[in-house]
Amino acid sequence: MSSDSNGTNHISKKPTKRLAKPIIDDTNRDYQFTDSDIEVVSSDDKRFKVHTWVLMAGSVVFRDMLQVGKSAREAGEVVFTDPKIETSTILQLFFGVCYKSVIADPAHTGKTGRYEDLIALAQKYEAETVIGTIKTSLYKWIGFGLICPFNSLVLAARLDDIQIATAAISKAEDWMYVDVQKETEKDLLDLRGILGCNAIDLTSISFKDFALLPDEYKFALLRASRPSGGLYAGKVDWTEIAKSFYIVMTKIRASPKSKVS
Repeated sequence: MSSDSNGTNHISKKPTKRLAKPIIDDTNRDYQFTDSDIEVVSSDDKRFKVHTWVLMAGSVVFRDMLQVGKSAREAGEVVFTDPKIETSTILQLFFGVCYKSVIADPAHTGKTGRYEDLIALAQKYEAETVIGTIKTSLYKWIGFGLICPFNSLVLAARLDDIQIATAAISKAEDWMYVDVQKETEKDLLDLRGILGCNAIDLTSISFKDFALLPDEYKFALLRASRPSGGLYAGKVDWTEIAKSFYIVMTKIRASPKSKVS
């Protein structure tokens, strides 16, 4: 499977040549079913021997392609090419949801960037079941403190889910930003995060993190902090800021001039 410059997906028949030694590792070992009727090849050339019905049940795009376009079934494989969101690591997460309806929590998978890639993959192929599982998991992770509120806010923005974003902000109180910068070096021109400040405080996070959020989310969070005197004003009631954030975001979405970043 590949896509052209306009983002249109294509399934084409592949040559019958097979890798002499298929790569089997921790990413695809659980997905080598002996009764498989189709192989999914990741962009890093790892094969997943899975079932057509799983792809069709998990994705509207796959369902349409495998029902209408017969080339994938005839060839017996679907080939992914995107080097970022169609790697074996992301497909492992994808099939984990499709087969087991679970996603490993951040403590077991490390960086949350792979969740952003999973969201992008699910959105590209209209995998609503996967998206729903991600949303449910996020609520659980936020509630049990398994994920930094800023990371969950970024994921909520990728999902464009205001309610999850609000839940993330409400749990921000106990999360502090940790970086190489010393607390005595609060240089306003430094692009790193400021040690000891809240992890979701937009006035103190790193420029790299700041750039991860869409403008409307940043605006709503900054505006929501105003009744508390701003994020520099000592102890902050993040529950109240979360409520105000939701109101501001709702107003932004209701505005006819609103444009999602």
